[in-house]
Amino acid sequence: TVYHEAYQLSSNEFNPQTGAITWPTAVQSEKYQQARERVEELFRIEVSYGNPQPGTAKEIVRNIEVLRRELRKEVGSLPKDQYAAASKFLVGLELEAESRASAA
Repeated sequence: TVYHEAYQLSSNEFNPQTGAITWPTAVQSEKYQQARERVEELFRIEVSYGNPQPGTAKEIVRNIEVLRRELRKEVGSLPKDQYAAASKFLVGLELEAESRASAA
């Protein structure tokens, strides 16, 4: 869909073969670390299975939602471009997880 294409992550942002994620600057601070590490771990697990795992994908989405909620709290304190880039990135990452879940 057009929506999915608009939020498609580049291979530099997300590697679908390894699950490696390059996070945008706005979510690299320590307060996002736990959720970031969990999402990274879950994506590595997801890609290692070979076949999509709906439960893992749903947990990825839940953790991305945590990141999105925390990011929204920063809307007034982050530079506009960093906030926008991080928001778009998180939507793209969530769509990646959802597309894996629906492929299961």
